[in-house]
Amino acid sequence: MIRSILFLIASAISLILVIPVMIISTIFFRRAPGKYPPAVTTAIVRALLRFPLWVAGAKYDVRGKENLPAATDEPVMFALNHQGDFDVAVPVLHLGVIPATLAKKQALKVPIANYVMMFMGCIFMDRGNVKQSLKCLKQAQDELEAGRSVCIYPEGTRSKGPDMGEFKHGSFRCAYKAHKQVIPVALDGSYKLFEAQKKLKAGTIKVSILPPVNSDDFENTAHLAEHVQGLIQAELDRMRAE
Repeated sequence: MIRSILFLIASAISLILVIPVMIISTIFFRRAPGKYPPAVTTAIVRALLRFPLWVAGAKYDVRGKENLPAATDEPVMFALNHQGDFDVAVPVLHLGVIPATLAKKQALKVPIANYVMMFMGCIFMDRGNVKQSLKCLKQAQDELEAGRSVCIYPEGTRSKGPDMGEFKHGSFRCAYKAHKQVIPVALDGSYKLFEAQKKLKAGTIKVSILPPVNSDDFENTAHLAEHVQGLIQAELDRMRAE
């Protein structure tokens, strides 16, 4: 309980401190489609995010950074499995230049954080609205074609446990149509920090960044989704066997 209260306080402090950063960045550095947020803004947002994560006792064991694209490389689509709330820090902190992340529209209800997410280029999807979801995937495709990487959780929601849900092949539509590579990212252990016991508990989240997959090697998005999910499952099995 005490850890949860301290985490909420730390999160509130970080959000309050980020307000002037976002205002200044909005005035002087308007982010155009396909462009990454300014380096100075990214550095400050990352620093402010690390504070509540430290208070929560969330640690990240990241492997496979050699598979991340360089800033000058072609953009990619990152595909991550999704166990718990603490997964959302991975695209911001551990995937190189911050990608445009597809998020649930419910995040728009969180004051201040919603503005930060919009500034950083998040794409808010209503998964219950097929037409709006397709529009968001087209926006993600546009980001890829314009030169910015994107991040997607193909399960569509948290599994809240160790087992993955089925990857929705429509999530891969943007990479497939843009002819971009997909980098699978396996996440394990995040549900243990909150979802497993409904209260905060310190722990380590394992993050494994796998080699890229060429979307053009597959005849459709269903086969691409199945292949990427298989790679992530195999990596989860390997990490748990260590």
